[in-house]
Amino acid sequence: MKMTVLILVVVVVLVLVACGSQTKKVVLSSSIDDFSSVNTKMVGVDVGELEALLKARFEMERMRLISDKVAGEPSDLVELNNDFGVLVWSYHNAGDYDQDGEVGIPDISMIAQHYLHHCQDVDGVWPDETDEVVDGDEDGLVGISDVSPIAVNYLKTINGYSVQGTKEIDGEFTEIANVLLSDRHTSSGRAEFTSPVPSGTQVAKYLRVVPINKNGEGTPSNVVPNLPFISPTACQVTPTDVIAGTRINFKIEDILGTWPTWFGWQLGEAVYPVNTTDWVVGLRSMRFDVTDVPGDYNASIQVQNDLGGAGQGFGIHVREGVWENQDLPIFSNNPVQTIAYSMGFDEVPLTIIYSDYDGSGGYDMKLIQTTDSSGTEWGDPILIDADSNPLSVAKIDGNLAIVYFSGGSHNPEGAGLRYIRALNMDGSLWGNSELVELGYGNDRATLGELWSGNYNYPGIAYIDDYETPDNETGALKLAIPLSNGSWDPRLVDEEVTLFSTPSLLYADAHPHPMIAYTDAGSPGVLNLVISDDNGANWGEPIALDSEGGSHPVLQLVNTTDWWLADRLVVSYVDTYHQQLRCCVSNYYSVREWNVPIIIADYSGSYGYITGHSMVTSVAARPAVAYSLAGQDQQELFYVRSLNSGLWGEKWGTPQKVASDGTNPSMQFIGDDVQVPTIVYSPQFFTGINPLKIARLE
Repeated sequence: MKMTVLILVVVVVLVLVACGSQTKKVVLSSSIDDFSSVNTKMVGVDVGELEALLKARFEMERMRLISDKVAGEPSDLVELNNDFGVLVWSYHNAGDYDQDGEVGIPDISMIAQHYLHHCQDVDGVWPDETDEVVDGDEDGLVGISDVSPIAVNYLKTINGYSVQGTKEIDGEFTEIANVLLSDRHTSSGRAEFTSPVPSGTQVAKYLRVVPINKNGEGTPSNVVPNLPFISPTACQVTPTDVIAGTRINFKIEDILGTWPTWFGWQLGEAVYPVNTTDWVVGLRSMRFDVTDVPGDYNASIQVQNDLGGAGQGFGIHVREGVWENQDLPIFSNNPVQTIAYSMGFDEVPLTIIYSDYDGSGGYDMKLIQTTDSSGTEWGDPILIDADSNPLSVAKIDGNLAIVYFSGGSHNPEGAGLRYIRALNMDGSLWGNSELVELGYGNDRATLGELWSGNYNYPGIAYIDDYETPDNETGALKLAIPLSNGSWDPRLVDEEVTLFSTPSLLYADAHPHPMIAYTDAGSPGVLNLVISDDNGANWGEPIALDSEGGSHPVLQLVNTTDWWLADRLVVSYVDTYHQQLRCCVSNYYSVREWNVPIIIADYSGSYGYITGHSMVTSVAARPAVAYSLAGQDQQELFYVRSLNSGLWGEKWGTPQKVASDGTNPSMQFIGDDVQVPTIVYSPQFFTGINPLKIARLE
């Protein structure tokens, strides 16, 4: 090392002697290795003297690199872009500041010519574009340190570029064009190269450029797609004949795992995509909610990602749906206790919990499920519990659970409200039944999933009339499971009507239980009460409808627009005016509600509403199935919120589902279109009768 330093000192001394005839002198620091203060001392030094010092630094750097066997990083890596059918890249050969194709001694002159030039805006003075090329170490200032890239990459060359392509992203690249160094385009700054993109997917789907040097190929660039062949493409649209208010899919070619960053969709009042969960091999599916207005539409889809964009136009026929009614393989003369539930799995789209007559005066609670995605094939019934009637069904921690009323024939504790949960996701195995509360009057109950902050657990809102003598009122309670397997009934309201089932909900907007229920008295105010904790303490009731409301169904509606918050919707029956109504919460607050909205009005007719079921549809539009009793028949109807009122603020015209239907239980089934499906009981019963199912076809 001492010998190396001695040689370098001699070199620098010789350089200084050679410059002795110049009028300006350079005062070097005491150590030849210390160039840290040279930049501040070189102002005013002529270019020849500066070049001599830079050459000395270069020789020192070369000696150090050779002695320490230092290997440089790739110096020829370029960033390639496909600019609408033209490949564009810039010349990059670290240390080749004059961009003549070889890193050598002449590049030192470039440093001397641009010495102490800034490579960014300083005091309003914009830099010369060439300064950025000469700033080899990219520290923002052309200086002595920019000699290092020359020393590291000394004599490295680039003679031109090979444009290469492949049909598969992991395939072998072959040359399809070449670009000479003399083909560059530049007036100042870094040299730029262009090459037309070869047309046709038979040539290549993916492209790159590779520098060519005296030893062969250099470092390959990044890979870019051969646009427009790799841009997202709407390659499949299903169906093109759709029911008003349902859903349509289109599938996008999935290349390089890049999901589209922008969507455009035009079809009447159709709503934007609601999810991206449908995966197909090589494809991704996007779902749209279709307009409620029937007609023929010239629809169009535009998609775009960082690889490019594409569009497709196609015709869509939107028609009114027709309800098809079929008998179910379920026979019961107790249809009031029948619950349809969508499990949310493709292989088990619909589950029905029902009470089945056992032939000797009792009823068994059973489960039956569809075995296909269309919901037309059914499996064998599964016995859940004997002498029992189901009241409410929900998913608890991913598995199906039921709250039900069970007689005392096989329960040592006696008759009362009970809870049971499946041990697996498809409901074929069940755990032990748990007693919630004793009493024959506990048959108005709703099951919901609550959240403690660490885990999910069941909650049961019910009306206890075991100790009330008037048979008209009872106490509203919320039962919470304890760690020892028992349940803790917590009082919510000491006097509510017995003729209306409460509705329990946990919502993300308010992480505590809330219950919609009908208060005692006339006309029976529809209230909402919200807990400030896990149900031990409750706030003052919020009057949603002071004119009265019974049989509320409280649900969370997820909006499709990211700038809007989720909202709560409660549908209910105004028995005094014979109107089906709903209330919608304000944005960001579950304690503030809008005025009641009339969904269907039968105040001037002979009919009266006997019951209803509400679900939240695709695109966050609630729908309601309800039965209407007339003079000599009980009809079944279906109505859905319109596109222009996604959260239940505007409703369509009710559709008749069946002329003899009552006690509906509704879900949406089907993986693609999500057809509304209603399980119901026929009006007239003569002994044992089959239940029915209606689908919108």
